[in-house]
Parts: sequence; structure tokens; C-alpha cells
Amino acid sequence: MEISGSTNSLVALGMAMSQARVESAMSVSAVKKGLDAQAAAALSLIATVQQVQPPAAGGDSGSQVDVIA
Repeated sequence: MEISGSTNSLVALGMAMSQARVESAMSVSAVKKGLDAQAAAALSLIATVQQVQPPAAGGDSGSQVDVIA
């Protein structure tokens, strides 16, 4: 049984579309993992900032600025 050229083309097109779908899904998955990692890092930084207590009002706190870099 011989498969015609147009049938071959349709099969090849279907396989190419399937491959493109898989590659797209893999790209989306990689982006989601990256966003999850960035969200975790941001939450960690926010938690760290919330733990730092501001200095007490008054006294010498904040009255001097170190301008040597």
C-alpha cells in the first residue's frame, strides 16, 4: 500500500505541530519554575526586612552620615 504525497505531508505536519506543542509546554514550565524561584526569593527578602527593628527615636541615631565610599 502506497501513501500519497499529501498524506505524507499531513502526517509530517501533525508530527511537527505535536513537537511544537511539547516544546511550548516545556518553555512555559521553565518560566513558571523561574517565577516560583523569584517569588520565593522575594518572600525571603521581605521576611528578612520585617525582622529588622528600626532604631529607637532620639539620641545619636541617624545624626551622622558616612560619606566615604
